Amino acid sequence: MLYIICYIRTFNKIKNGVLYLKMLQKYKIDVYDRFLFAWSKSLLLDIEDFDLYLRVFAKMQSDGTFSNEFSSPGIIFHVVNSGTGIIEYEGSKVESGPGTMFIFWPDNKVKYYDSRNSPWDYTWFWLGGKSTQKILSLIGLTPDKRVYDISKCPGFLHTVDSVSECFENNEFSLFYPMTAAWMLVNALTNELSDKDNLVKINNIVEASMIFIENTQLSSVSVETLAEHFKINRSTIFRLFKNALDISPKEYIDKFRFEKACQLLSNKKLKIKEISDSCGYESQCYFSTAFQKRFAMTPSQWRQKQ
Repeated sequence: MLYIICYIRTFNKIKNGVLYLKMLQKYKIDVYDRFLFAWSKSLLLDIEDFDLYLRVFAKMQSDGTFSNEFSSPGIIFHVVNSGTGIIEYEGSKVESGPGTMFIFWPDNKVKYYDSRNSPWDYTWFWLGGKSTQKILSLIGLTPDKRVYDISKCPGFLHTVDSVSECFENNEFSLFYPMTAAWMLVNALTNELSDKDNLVKINNIVEASMIFIENTQLSSVSVETLAEHFKINRSTIFRLFKNALDISPKEYIDKFRFEKACQLLSNKKLKIKEISDSCGYESQCYFSTAFQKRFAMTPSQWRQKQ
């Protein structure tokens, strides 16, 4: 039995969609194209504007007859829970079993199939976004390597389970595709960055900017940046001042205000919704901070647009 939970605008818009539909027919996959993120209804969000987001999250359980050969439409991760199989690419054959993760990269031709005696059970997800490959390269994930040992990465495996549970229980917000994508990348960074699999992040400021721009702003602070990149507050302060001539807090505040102005242009959004989206504790605090910076309230700024 195979089942896929798709969190995308329309399942039929997936590149190579015909291939996926054929798989649905062959393996009787249950598809839940729920529009849970309201991409198709929202006048606010265009997912292609984001640097990183979770385009598809799915689970697969085979009966031992699974086999697929295709050119990958994107960056797709597979986390094997049980069973064994083979991945063929560029003349190589690699076995993948429990505790392994394999990644397909855009336009890579691959063939993969499981063992009849030990069918695959795996979770897979597709990371989308205009900066996905750049972000992954910052933590050492590149097309040069396809298969990783994650048997000693309990935090990452727990994050995969947590994201799966959140989706299945419908317990998430409109911005969860971005949050979940960063949770997965963050877990990989924390557990693989000190191993041979990945390299250390060299450009902390650039990586921090990407992190800030794609993380739920209510949880972004200098402390979270320091924790995420495993450095102290004074170091991250010095790096920002040297590179941008502003502190990390000033950069976070600047980004919040820029996002607020962008959202205020959409007059269908309430001020409270914009305040929450930009990570402010309350609408009152947001209005006070906005007026202090721009010498006018958010409502007055909107009226002048």
